[in-house]
Amino acid sequence: MKLLAIDTSAHICSACVFDTKLQIVLAKESRDIGRGHAEVLMELIENCLTESNTAYKELGRIGVTIGPGSFTGVRVGMSVARGFGLSLNIPVVGISTLDVCEASARELGYQGELVSLLDAKRGELYCKISGQSAVVASYLDIAQAISGNKVSLCGSGAAILNEACQKNLPIIHADTAFEIALIVKLASQKPKPEKPPEPLYLRSADAKVQVGFALERV
Repeated sequence: MKLLAIDTSAHICSACVFDTKLQIVLAKESRDIGRGHAEVLMELIENCLTESNTAYKELGRIGVTIGPGSFTGVRVGMSVARGFGLSLNIPVVGISTLDVCEASARELGYQGELVSLLDAKRGELYCKISGQSAVVASYLDIAQAISGNKVSLCGSGAAILNEACQKNLPIIHADTAFEIALIVKLASQKPKPEKPPEPLYLRSADAKVQVGFALERV
């Protein structure tokens, strides 16, 4: 089976085609674009399909990052993934960026208790302690939750937590975005989902409707 993975959750826009039988990446492409994933994602997908000599009808699964991360980026990636899943009648698997963050540390050989942290701005971090559910919380709340535990940190929020709470916990990596080959590997290992994935936002969007300027509905 061939699997297409998409990641638009951070500043990097990525696509990858993976052969699950041979366990090899057939094609991948990533661009550090900051914003504007909608403008380049389809081009990356087409490039990967062409390079891997893969037709859309040959795809057996779609993998996509579901956040937490960029609200707009996550929506773009999930819309494309779910569109492919519906039109091709194939399953779509959602991958949490915090799970990818943890998996990246494991790939580096770390086997102990891990706290994955991504910068959520506004004095908060997206957080996932190994074996627990993802949350968004303040620096202090996270520091108190892991106090006394022998843990290491990973992700873009690791150094932020150490500095803000005067900690000196080991940092395995401080990445914000992750290698698409790792994301496609995780997508290939997940069981077939019963329903399409939902975005993992953890909190409401920064953008708010300007109620004072709203027009009255007719």
